[in-house]
Amino acid sequence: MLTFALPAESYTLITGETGRTIHRTYGLTIGAAEWRALQRAVVTEEGKYVVTCDERAAASLLEWFEKAFEGAKNAHGVFGEPSTVLSGCRRASAAIRTALAGVRPPGSAIC
Repeated sequence: MLTFALPAESYTLITGETGRTIHRTYGLTIGAAEWRALQRAVVTEEGKYVVTCDERAAASLLEWFEKAFEGAKNAHGVFGEPSTVLSGCRRASAAIRTALAGVRPPGSAIC
């Protein structure tokens, strides 16, 4: 199991209206396991959402944020303020990548 903390803007990006708009526009979805992990997230005093899930779910969330980043950077504000959306994607990707790097031996890949 992995644990990582998503900034509030990242959590809201994937779970809120912007995430639904990204889904409708680009067909980006997450599975049931990923959704359950997000719904079980615990909010810290600093406002971060601590998510616990397996590697597969974490890799799927990482893929969503990275594809959303690519879409949003060319969307010209369709999903809201571009800098906020892009920042939310970058910060989430960094948190998830760090968690994934901590559980895999160096040189291994996600398949």
